[in-house]
Amino acid sequence: MINLKSIRFITLIAFIKIAILIVFLYLDLNDKITGNYARYLFTSLSLITFIAIVVYLFGILKFLGESNSVLIAFKIFIGFELVSFVLGMTLGLFLKSYYYYAIMEIARFCVLLYLAIQLTKMQDPILKPSFAFFGVASLVTCILMMVAPVYISAVIKSMIVKPPVDTIRHMYTFLGIADILTLIAVIIILNQMQERLNYAEGPAKKDPFFAGYEGNSEEK
Repeated sequence: MINLKSIRFITLIAFIKIAILIVFLYLDLNDKITGNYARYLFTSLSLITFIAIVVYLFGILKFLGESNSVLIAFKIFIGFELVSFVLGMTLGLFLKSYYYYAIMEIARFCVLLYLAIQLTKMQDPILKPSFAFFGVASLVTCILMMVAPVYISAVIKSMIVKPPVDTIRHMYTFLGIADILTLIAVIIILNQMQERLNYAEGPAKKDPFFAGYEGNSEEK
């Protein structure tokens, strides 16, 4: 349901996810998190908020009447994230395989590349740049998560004196902050939709920004 109340709620969720990323980084850098279960808790909270956000973005695309190709790309993206999370949480308890994570990151890159391409084909002239920014930001974050660990591993192997294991873990945790770029794109999209609904629910005016959407808004 796309209305002003739901937009405010999802905006709050986006800021909560940003807070989760920052708090997790702070706790990890200060060695306040011990054990895998605490990490799984933060990972679960992060994914739950993220899925809520992307499902709502999918709802916005349907509200705007976007093409099936765009909607299908978003469905594939949401489905992949859910499957990846379930497999990661299940196998992570019993299997420590870097090959598995490498394969999943490559698959994520392919999914995000397809999504980013489809978002550039959106019909809505106003929200298209913001959604394209979301797609590109997600793709850039994925590339960073793929390339940075390889670079870090290569640097560590070349060092005569190896850094502590905790230092390496902190580096990987710090990379997660890159997700904030994607969340900025989300906040921009939600702000634009809020402005659109505020206008549509107010006095009718002639403006191409809102043309054709006045009848789609739902009650607050």
